Amino acid sequence: MSDLLALDEINDKIYVHSGITATIRNSFAAPAVNGKGIMMETSGGNLVTVDVVTAKLYTHSGISATISSSFALTTVVPINGITRDPSGNMLSARNDTDKVYVHAGISDTVTTSFASPGTVITGITVGFSGNLISSDDGASNALYVHSGISATISSSFTVNWGSQKVYALTIDESGNLISCNYTGTGSSNLVFVHSGISATITTSFAAASSYRDVATDTAGGC
Repeated sequence: MSDLLALDEINDKIYVHSGITATIRNSFAAPAVNGKGIMMETSGGNLVTVDVVTAKLYTHSGISATISSSFALTTVVPINGITRDPSGNMLSARNDTDKVYVHAGISDTVTTSFASPGTVITGITVGFSGNLISSDDGASNALYVHSGISATISSSFTVNWGSQKVYALTIDESGNLISCNYTGTGSSNLVFVHSGISATITTSFAAASSYRDVATDTAGGC
């Protein structure tokens, strides 16, 4: 069963949930302040996090606070989420340029980039079909399903959370989209489990704080 991994930028912590539930079975300090991205290097492998204050990517030893390596990010900061494509290349979302960047593996090297469809990109993940999914808080909390890893949009839908923004996307082991609302205050934050890749919410639960990005430890880890 997948465990939800969450990066909290308010308390600078990483939470390991028990499955896709509100129960926290472990937590530890993030490697720096103001973390913006989390994913798994491989399914069941090492945790990867990104921080915009240090402008670094950190590779953890497994799912722990121990850092095995790090490198500077020179092109894609400030980041609003990271994920992996089916080939194992890191994807990053940069909110001030409103672009998605495709990296060469997990490195600082960017091989290509393209514009996101909205105005303020807030999260990215890749579904089992290999299609990129992105969220935008400047376009009525819209979620976009891309055609593969490209700027082409095959479908979109919105979530109605009022003034609260949609951030932090991942996919569970059944292929259901997971999204989070974001207040930036550490309170009134929820995790939503969708029915597949759709606006329909099957369940929700309270987040431990403000999750800026989420991942799972299996199901691709993105």
